[in-house]
Amino acid sequence: MNFLQKSEKKLVKGLVYGFIIGIYSSVLFIYEDSGTLSSYFIDVLKNSIIISIITFAFTLLLLYLNEFSD
Repeated sequence: MNFLQKSEKKLVKGLVYGFIIGIYSSVLFIYEDSGTLSSYFIDVLKNSIIISIITFAFTLLLLYLNEFSD
């Protein structure tokens, strides 16, 4: 648990940056004419949350490998 408390700021940063990158990439790559405006926003939100979780997991893995590689 000490590892997570030490790395809390980096993990939250990873979540926020992943969410921002997810919104940006979703706006670029999801077509607006695929449905209504609300379904477009739901798709953008869904993809940005998925990318945020993947970024969080990747950050956690890198921090774990960096911490315990010695």
